[in-house]
Amino acid sequence: MKYTLVIALEYQKYKKPGSISISVNNKFIDTFSLAKDYSTTTIKVPMIESKWYHALDKSHWLDPARWTTEVPKLFKVYEISEEHLFDNASGGGLLEIEVRNSHNDFTNGFMKNNSQIKFSLLALFPSHMSKNNGEMLMKTMVRFDNAYWKKMPDLPNKERKFGNRQIWPASFDFFVKRQNQVYEKDAVKDIHTWIGGDFTAEIPIKKKFKILYMQTLRWKTIGYWAWADLGLLIASSKQLLNIYNEDQ
Repeated sequence: MKYTLVIALEYQKYKKPGSISISVNNKFIDTFSLAKDYSTTTIKVPMIESKWYHALDKSHWLDPARWTTEVPKLFKVYEISEEHLFDNASGGGLLEIEVRNSHNDFTNGFMKNNSQIKFSLLALFPSHMSKNNGEMLMKTMVRFDNAYWKKMPDLPNKERKFGNRQIWPASFDFFVKRQNQVYEKDAVKDIHTWIGGDFTAEIPIKKKFKILYMQTLRWKTIGYWAWADLGLLIASSKQLLNIYNEDQ
């Protein structure tokens, strides 16, 4: 089976370009430089493919308030075979995004300017799910949503928040391994965090429901999965659907 990996980022450059290298299970995927700032753009309802929202009785998800939001301008999309993503012997895989970006004006214990990067969107899903305007992606998220509202009255209060569960197809966090830990320690970071310096972002790849997914480190992996607005973006953004079709 083929899988689609989506990485979107924001970048603030200081002096020299940053460099990114992507690998999975020690297999090289891509490398590229960031020679300029990459900011966000506003995504609105007309930029969303609405076919499956209407067909699946989720037209209310097209509320403009949900879609007037900022998303990164830079998307990287890759199609990767399952055997490269997941090692059956170890029961998992590891996506690594190596960042070389230690550009700043640090002197005498003070720093005013530095290069920073934010991984605003990370997602992994079977490529066939994006066909027919994201039909299977949308249907899967609708099944998760229906299951949640059906079971929610029986859940303990602490589990009623959708965000307590594994998110799919997007992931909200990752482990940051520093090249050295003199100034900053290794730690779990999320997609809202600006990160400077040299580091490697590590995202575990697991399997459940016969599907590979990026493990959300801070939330539960038991039970059914949850979805979030980023999932809807991945499944129905016209820009991304066009990229998926080009790659296939």
